[in-house]
Amino acid sequence: MTDPRDGNAFPFTRPEGSDLNMFIQWKGTELCADIGCPCGYNGHLDAGFPYYVRCAGCGAIYEMGTQVIARRVENIDPDKDAVQTFE
Repeated sequence: MTDPRDGNAFPFTRPEGSDLNMFIQWKGTELCADIGCPCGYNGHLDAGFPYYVRCAGCGAIYEMGTQVIARRVENIDPDKDAVQTFE
């Protein structure tokens, strides 16, 4: 898969603890997250277009990355659990 802007390959990566290579392309969707900053502050965020987030405790700003940890699982019932197929 390539970036339509410049034709370069997307940086598929496998973060530590993940069983898949993947790249997340943010499409300006909404995020609901509980976030813990290294400064010790813990907070919650419900926001649209969360490309960057700021800690209310220390003011540090973080870029939302393009990686997610995906772990292979067994004993999942595709008819009962929210299973999506990637193509």
